[in-house]
Amino acid sequence: MRYTEINQKSADKAKAAIQELEESEPKIVQGWSEEGEWFDIMKGDEKISRHYSDKAAAAKIRRLRQQKTNEDKETLHPPSIDVGDEVKVGKFRNSKAIVKGFKKDDHNQPVLKTNKGDKKLFSLRLSKLQQEDAPPGREKQVKALKGKVDNPYAVAWASYNKSKNK
Repeated sequence: MRYTEINQKSADKAKAAIQELEESEPKIVQGWSEEGEWFDIMKGDEKISRHYSDKAAAAKIRRLRQQKTNEDKETLHPPSIDVGDEVKVGKFRNSKAIVKGFKKDDHNQPVLKTNKGDKKLFSLRLSKLQQEDAPPGREKQVKALKGKVDNPYAVAWASYNKSKNK
């Protein structure tokens, strides 16, 4: 066999593996040996080990694997809302309400039953997602007030604004 025939066979094997990757979702395990870079392609419990000397095929497989991991990172994971969670409602989303239950409206859109009436799910603010910031230089005060007061941030901001004469 000539060198070009061997390269053609490895390129054909690489193309077949790439096509297999694009059609299904196998697990890929990568390694190195004296012959070059190798990939174990796992389909369920079935293991297919192939060796590649073709750098373009190896790069293509790496790119496919990278695309799959990027898709996982970009997936949106919405927060879960449970009965008893606090939400903010009203025109300025500053009135606290407690979730009592769930239902659907006439258009099959989710609606929350709260102690302040029924509210559409997409027209409120979740308190557990809101980050509260301490006033500048008042982090120690907030830490000391946690557990003693319901909202230590509000107390810290009130004392900060009072000291600044706002």
